[in-house]
Amino acid sequence: MASAAELEGLLRHFEATAVTVGFLDPTEPKYLIRRLWRLFNRARLDRSEVNILRGFLKAVQVVAGRERGMGPQGSDVVANEFAPTRAGGDAGTDPSANGGRPVNGGE
Repeated sequence: MASAAELEGLLRHFEATAVTVGFLDPTEPKYLIRRLWRLFNRARLDRSEVNILRGFLKAVQVVAGRERGMGPQGSDVVANEFAPTRAGGDAGTDPSANGGRPVNGGE
């Protein structure tokens, strides 16, 4: 299972991405973040699953940055610790490679 710090990082990344794409108004967040936190805890995500989700969020932020004319690393793109480990057979999405498409089918 993913650590509390990894889940917290995923939650922050979801929040930043939701703001970036206009899904979340940071001045009126309502209950979205609290509900996401409950969802992640119920799902009992492991580290690999957290990395897959963070890779997806990173790709969304890159595309959103491009659409705003900010290049691949727009100023509102959150730094991401996502670094898929290929040695352990952990496949996910590496947005910096393969055009942001899933690596090895994303599984």
